[in-house]
Amino acid sequence: MKIVTVYIPAWSVEDISLHDYGPGNKLVFIKITAVPETDTNHISQDLASIRKEIKQKLQMDATLYRTLTEAVK
Repeated sequence: MKIVTVYIPAWSVEDISLHDYGPGNKLVFIKITAVPETDTNHISQDLASIRKEIKQKLQMDATLYRTLTEAVK
């Protein structure tokens, strides 16, 4: 979680799911909420950085995906 929250706020992480298929074959799926006003280019760069850091530090592949939510009015 610390790797993720360096780039995005913790409140935006909806779900983290770890799948362990044996040695050297671990996958993590991270679901992130974004408000429509968020700069999608910036978020895409952050998600790429998170994937890269998870691969380097934890030796696992990561899939990050986002859902859009309406901003609280």
